[in-house]
Amino acid sequence: NTEVTGEGRVGFSDSLSLKGKAIFRDLSDYNGQTFVQEMGGRGEFQFKARGPVSDFSLEGRFESDSIWGYKLFSSDLKSDVKIDKFISRKGGIIRSLLLNGTAWSIPYDSLTSTIFLEGDSIRIDTTRMRNNSLSLVFSGNLDISKFPQNLILEQINLDYRGNKIESQIPAKIELDKDEVRFVQDSFRVNGGSFSLSGKMDYEERMNLEVDLKNISVLPWERFLLPYKRVEGKADANLQIRGDFKNPELALDIQITDCNYEGVVLGNLTGNLSYKDKL
Repeated sequence: NTEVTGEGRVGFSDSLSLKGKAIFRDLSDYNGQTFVQEMGGRGEFQFKARGPVSDFSLEGRFESDSIWGYKLFSSDLKSDVKIDKFISRKGGIIRSLLLNGTAWSIPYDSLTSTIFLEGDSIRIDTTRMRNNSLSLVFSGNLDISKFPQNLILEQINLDYRGNKIESQIPAKIELDKDEVRFVQDSFRVNGGSFSLSGKMDYEERMNLEVDLKNISVLPWERFLLPYKRVEGKADANLQIRGDFKNPELALDIQITDCNYEGVVLGNLTGNLSYKDKL
């Protein structure tokens, strides 16, 4: 499923100088052979290779009209690659632009990312994802030396329809061969905070828990009760099961100083469950 053509010189005892093209018709053939353990799709890599045969440098551009990995999909990807020592992965940079795709079933218009390679460590310098409802920016580090791979996101900033969410501590996430585990995080939003724990697999099955503390209801009420004004502070626990297409939700919520359309209701406690198709 891979075709490589090229021209140049290879000295078996010293150095090489090549340029060429590699066509990948099925990227899943390389699962487990790179730092991306779960991927698929197709692509084309225009490359140049120079230096010692034992550890040459590699640079070029990879393009794809269909590629996915870790539930991230793009129908238009372009990546500029430069790796100083390809065999030992001692230094490199990859700049990518992804258009018209989805991330865990959430559609995006554009996603840009710059990562630096240094052996078994990957530095995620800046990643930005946008669509007409949200803007997400994050950075961090990924350790690929063992499984599960440890992902530390030092800073996360999300703007969802004017509601700003930002991380309070570095988020710790474990990427295993068949699932993602949310180990530690804490986020600030609307005067309060929330945390996410649990796991999600690559078939989009979820077993998640969200704890919310002292969240202002007002900025969010238009999503739940459009054309109504609700004020107050909420503490809640949300259990999420099922998958993205058939979620199962269980919510326990307490609202203090609740005001509905100007009517003071005081403190409210409620339970909500949902099991259906989106």
